[in-house]
Amino acid sequence: MKVTLREVKAGYAAIKKLAISEFEKGNYQKSLEYIDNASTLASQIMWRYADDELEELLAKIGSALIVKENKFTLEENKVVFYDYFGAPGILTLQYLRALVLLDY
Repeated sequence: MKVTLREVKAGYAAIKKLAISEFEKGNYQKSLEYIDNASTLASQIMWRYADDELEELLAKIGSALIVKENKFTLEENKVVFYDYFGAPGILTLQYLRALVLLDY
């Protein structure tokens, strides 16, 4: 069975409408699932590469979920060291030596 572009566009519009509806209800996870479905549909048939409305919806979801308020108080002479790479001590030792030289 061959699917026409018209049918794809109708399906895309329906999924997009569901994404917006779920966002308005505050169901961000479900909205993200619909956004993912719509973008997958559009990209798999190489019909659409961007959708400004869905991009805006993603930004709104991000703004709703990401807390921008900074609740920590800066403490003098306190350092938090986080070794993202997990290097076995080499960089850690260098950083600690530098902090000691800076009288931390």
